[in-house]
Amino acid sequence: VWPSLDNGDRVPARVPFRNITFEPETRTFNGDICWEEDYGTAWMGESKWSYEIVFDPTFVFVESGVIGRSMGQPHRFGVDLIYVNAAIETSLRTSLASQSTGEYLDVVREWRDSNASTGTLRMLGQVAMAVMADR
Repeated sequence: VWPSLDNGDRVPARVPFRNITFEPETRTFNGDICWEEDYGTAWMGESKWSYEIVFDPTFVFVESGVIGRSMGQPHRFGVDLIYVNAAIETSLRTSLASQSTGEYLDVVREWRDSNASTGTLRMLGQVAMAVMADR
């Protein structure tokens, strides 16, 4: 349940990125959400958000990045925002086949070594534990 756009309209179900770039070597996505340009109004006082998102090497989570805002402080991935690939559950079912604590710790170490933030590790760990409990 999102607040309405500043003109009172509902926030669209999908909002496109503009000015998109992707650098494969660094796994860095850049793009803008142009509230004012695309919808003729701001959202929560914001006319534009500029994203920089750095993915981990396996594209399981967002390693770092920032959402620059037209007003207010930027939001930081890994601190203010935690993003995890929704398809992680499928790959974890294979990685954690024997349900051993050792396998679980190996997976968590891999994420930590890929620069997952504390908050991201917490979320990934919860998903991994749920997968192990579901077997």
